[in-house]
Amino acid sequence: MKILATLPILLLTAACAHAVGIEQLGMLSARPDVQCGVEVSFGSACCGINRAAHDTISGVIAKRTDVRRAVEWSWGREGERTLCVVAASPAAGKAIFDDLSARRFPSTNHSATAVTRGDERVALD
Repeated sequence: MKILATLPILLLTAACAHAVGIEQLGMLSARPDVQCGVEVSFGSACCGINRAAHDTISGVIAKRTDVRRAVEWSWGREGERTLCVVAASPAAGKAIFDDLSARRFPSTNHSATAVTRGDERVALD
């Protein structure tokens, strides 16, 4: 009888969306073949990326349940990298972009962090 009582809870849990981890591709010389709905670039003029921005944004993306896939690759010698987010739907892509573009991080005077969705681009530091 206890098994039957827990069955609805098990079914509800299985139906809920879950967060995905960020797939690390390592250092790449060319852009991977992934269609990014939202893209976050972590650039550097010298001395490395804005680590606080990277850690915060990565944490946000890793916890979201409307992300179908998240892929990150490095492309520079100072930690420059790109985070590609594939949203579960166009509406989810807009919500992710709106969430990230509303955030601001203290400038490190050498980093260039930006979020892009289509033709929209917002600097975050």
